[in-house]
Amino acid sequence: TKQRTEIRIALPCDDCMSRPLLICPVLLMMSVTGLKALPTVQEALDSPGLGWTRLHGSENVTSTNVVETHDGMDSYLTSIVGDLGSSGQRTSVNGPGTLTFWWNVSSEYGFDYFGFWTGTNPPLDTDPANDPQLIIFGTNQVWGQVEFVVPPGRQYFEWVYKKDEVDSAGADRGYLDEVFFIPNPPTITNDLSGESMA
Repeated sequence: TKQRTEIRIALPCDDCMSRPLLICPVLLMMSVTGLKALPTVQEALDSPGLGWTRLHGSENVTSTNVVETHDGMDSYLTSIVGDLGSSGQRTSVNGPGTLTFWWNVSSEYGFDYFGFWTGTNPPLDTDPANDPQLIIFGTNQVWGQVEFVVPPGRQYFEWVYKKDEVDSAGADRGYLDEVFFIPNPPTITNDLSGESMA
């Protein structure tokens, strides 16, 4: 199980920064969460069996802040980007099966959005106004779960936050958590009877 550790660090006040800590008359207390490193993308998305690729030169940002997660433990966040910028992750699976995930977005409503693309060849994320590979996108929403039926063969998936040319609102990023892929059970054939059973 994942654990969260809290330590408290005493810092000198602004007037005493140049003096030794022990003689400072005022101590500022600062809470620091987690002595361990932040989770990896695989850990934050609860999907160690999937390989993840960072898109568009963005940073890999993960969080253990419970208000930024769905499972209350950790999640992936798109990095903060400038106007016309984008940030996201890509993974792929061999279908058929079912892909589920939880996502959330806080953005400039109607202009900046968090999109989910799928297809057989990357890159997938293009103009959402005319893109058959764009499955869904949101511009400002609370946590919601998506279930996607994956067809047979190699399928790629991208989650990308995109900004327009001006302005920002909200946290200006997308959130992703609990990404699971469940392959369909294999088909079993019964050669003894000469009949096939699904």
